Amino acid sequence: RSRLTVIGLAWRGPTGHVVVQFDMSKVEGEAHMRVQATLRRLAEHGTVVLQNAAADLPILEYSLGIPREVWTFHDTMLAHAVLWSELPHRLAYLRSLYGVLDMPKQTEGMRVNIFTYNMGDVVETLEVWHALEQEGHRAGDSFSFYSHSLLPLVIPLTHTEERGLLVNRGAVVVLLDTYIEKVEAARDAARAYVGYPLNLGSNEQLVRVLTEVDRLKLRRGKHTKSLSVGKDAIAALREKITPVPDTDLEAEEGLTQEDALLRIEAGAHPLLEMRVVYAGALQTVGHYLLPLVEGVEAGGNAEDTFRVARERVRVGGVHCVRPGVHPNVSLHAQAWLRWSTTNPPMATLPADLEQLYGPDEGYVWFGWDWSGQEDWLQAAESHDIPTLEALRQGDDLHGLKAMQLFGLTEKPAKKDPKRHFAKRYRHRMKYGGSVAGLTTMPGVKELGLTFNDLQRIQQRDAV
Repeated sequence: RSRLTVIGLAWRGPTGHVVVQFDMSKVEGEAHMRVQATLRRLAEHGTVVLQNAAADLPILEYSLGIPREVWTFHDTMLAHAVLWSELPHRLAYLRSLYGVLDMPKQTEGMRVNIFTYNMGDVVETLEVWHALEQEGHRAGDSFSFYSHSLLPLVIPLTHTEERGLLVNRGAVVVLLDTYIEKVEAARDAARAYVGYPLNLGSNEQLVRVLTEVDRLKLRRGKHTKSLSVGKDAIAALREKITPVPDTDLEAEEGLTQEDALLRIEAGAHPLLEMRVVYAGALQTVGHYLLPLVEGVEAGGNAEDTFRVARERVRVGGVHCVRPGVHPNVSLHAQAWLRWSTTNPPMATLPADLEQLYGPDEGYVWFGWDWSGQEDWLQAAESHDIPTLEALRQGDDLHGLKAMQLFGLTEKPAKKDPKRHFAKRYRHRMKYGGSVAGLTTMPGVKELGLTFNDLQRIQQRDAV
């Protein structure tokens, strides 16, 4: 946990801003109690404006003993995420839009007066809020969604983060072995194809074999302008070779060694298939398994790092595995205003890794679903029979919604901009969104939609 060094308070006085600062590194004993009592009264009788309340309130509770539930607050980061979801939400960016102070930029090696820095932050946070509040009143339904749906989630989600999930330590040991074997199997299959040792993780080696030996035409990276064997480039190559892969299904379930070998027998390119298997296994270990091993940091050669982790838990046993994990929950990260769970990214947890986590002692899980749960709950509570039936049949709700909104005769592909729009539209309209609130939603400009277009889309939705 972080401890507070400086606490800054700002408000608008009759002649300008008033700023009060406490140097908490020097506040002890009775003085600390007076500061605590002052802030407690402020929490109980006033409304404070914070930039990222989910980070600030737990630290205030830890440092001053003021429960986070006591505070009445607004959150500039969260408000801006609702009003302008496609833009950055950090304070430096918000200051550039709404700020009033001419603060010098911090340069590398420059010593910054922490009190000056803090003064600028608290004053600018206040000014940002005043600007967002005015924009919010004009936005109507969007700002209501911020006030009544998202803001109340801040406190319970911070408790959820702190509680975390219990890790099945024995499963980590087994899964490290399993995934290292997947990496080695993919590497061995690639070696068998080219006839000599090949590092599947080496872009340089892979480019050379694919272009000089197999004569495949690679596209160049958007920024580097060099030949690319990144995820999108590999996917583009695979889609040109029969049998064409189901990339949407692979994105959800991954590509197993067994399925890759079946595809190779049917004519797929061995090196491309093994690269997908290899990269998927390494990504899974890096995202979900390596962070659970104490004292092992990612870096250098990924394969070597994972082998070190596996050997460590083999020698030290389950005591080398973390007992729990505390995923970060962000309410401002996604353009369609749903929260995002990361470190680890639980929404994309592979099915074979579900055994990693379990209920706390004395509790029972009757089931779980890290994706799609919201649709089931809302459809059940509202007695939405057509949606429940579509969910039972495994239909793509976003695709179906795109057909309705745009008058399509077939469901669009998963990467189609119309489907992306429909997905964001569905999530926004669940909470009483309006046409005016859709104008700034990502995807509107990409599709060239005008206000009148959005009105017609909403009219189709109402049918």
